Amino acid sequence: MPRHAGTLQVNRIVCGDALALIPTVPNRSINLVLTSPPYTMKRKEQYGGIPEKEYPAWMVSVMAALRPKLTANGSILLVIRSHVQAGVVSDYVLRTRLALRDDGWCECEELIWLKPDAPPLGSTERPRRTWENILWFSKTAKPYLDLRANGTFTDRIGFGGSHKIATMPPGDFENGHSRTADHFTALMAENENGIHHPAMFPATLCEKLIRTFSREGDLVMDPFCGSGTTLLAAQSLRRKFIGIDIKKDYVELAAKRLRTTFTERVTIINSNDPARLRTDFPDTAKSRRIYFESRHLNVSDAAVFELILSKTVNSESHIATAELSHNQIAAATKLSRRTVTRCIERLKEAKIIETAMHKDWYRGRANRIAIAPSLLVPLEGRPIVTVERKRRHRDNRLRLDERGR
Repeated sequence: MPRHAGTLQVNRIVCGDALALIPTVPNRSINLVLTSPPYTMKRKEQYGGIPEKEYPAWMVSVMAALRPKLTANGSILLVIRSHVQAGVVSDYVLRTRLALRDDGWCECEELIWLKPDAPPLGSTERPRRTWENILWFSKTAKPYLDLRANGTFTDRIGFGGSHKIATMPPGDFENGHSRTADHFTALMAENENGIHHPAMFPATLCEKLIRTFSREGDLVMDPFCGSGTTLLAAQSLRRKFIGIDIKKDYVELAAKRLRTTFTERVTIINSNDPARLRTDFPDTAKSRRIYFESRHLNVSDAAVFELILSKTVNSESHIATAELSHNQIAAATKLSRRTVTRCIERLKEAKIIETAMHKDWYRGRANRIAIAPSLLVPLEGRPIVTVERKRRHRDNRLRLDERGR
């Protein structure tokens, strides 16, 4: 079993990988998960993405982590919609729904978010998109919901048709609160101004869903919380909340909006533990070069990083560290020894790599080099340890072997 440094506290936002942090939530404590997960690779520049072929398996793993944390009658709502590519609707959402059903989840009903004022996005050869799926899953076929939470008051409750074709006499209609519909209308214009996030949804949508699928005092979680709109809605409706996001900028933004603090957690990976890059880190050599340019690093720095990557987490062993000498890096990258030295220093200053320097490294001896822990996530099924960022520097670094070993 993974080991963790304590459990996540309620009414907090945490920066870190959802798959690593969800296990730290107490079992059977979450009443509602409301989130908009990453949309494959469509917004990878902002916060990474999951390839379409891998998406169903990835979502199954996220939901499997959430299963023991959800109450017996709790719900999980995923706001998502497939894109159209080359004139054909992508099937990754459909395959994800089927994969979750195969994994034992009950898909309780088909719901949508209706947004009549949506901008004209998507293919210009197709109708303008004005809705998104709200995938509703639970461990039970009878989850909690308040059917009157978003209904309207009317004097026509009953099986009535139009005024021309009525199925009930007028006297048989009742006054009262109508049942919630299977679509939830929320306008894009209701988004808060000045919030810089590529995939916000309105607080009004979150409020309607939270009122329908939870009670006051319940715990609402968003494991991909972005700018924190779900958490704000939960707070305003007297619910407890927990938010997780892997991108620190968004976590800081959410904490500011909620007027609360956030915790940054990192994964400690031993030097021989298999690991992978975080999903929000650029996933191709080309996109990494562009990312490095944005951080004032050059093509030589990118070349050295690609070599280190190929010898560590992108190698067959996937371990986080490698023994590399000055001469090996220079020979493999076709760079001069002096350039390699400068690249290593710049990558360290940018907190992209870490090193344990051998005293004779500049004479050709091997140097222990590792990808920075903040960029890594353990491979699935491997032991992990999470720690608070505020702990001592010794506990936050990769546990590299001592100098000279």
